[in-house]
Amino acid sequence: MGVNKIKQFIDSVDWIFAKTYAKTAPHEYIVREKLGAKQRKGFDMLALHIRENGYTEYFYKKPFTYCNIVDKKYWHMENIINRDDRDAEYK
Repeated sequence: MGVNKIKQFIDSVDWIFAKTYAKTAPHEYIVREKLGAKQRKGFDMLALHIRENGYTEYFYKKPFTYCNIVDKKYWHMENIINRDDRDAEYK
């Protein structure tokens, strides 16, 4: 999936604000199982894109693979993809 298709997928889903982390690490996320069949394919492609094109950054002391797309950074955790502003840091 090319970057343009990934951007289309990102724009096509309803991102959920992570209320639990509102004060400590405000971000948004999507859950694979809550997506339709076509969107699940997009989820899988975005997850693969993050793994193949990402960089390591720490969320406090835990490393994650992040990938920047436009003005957001994305990271994948099993059946969840998160996103935050590109310049957000949590140490």
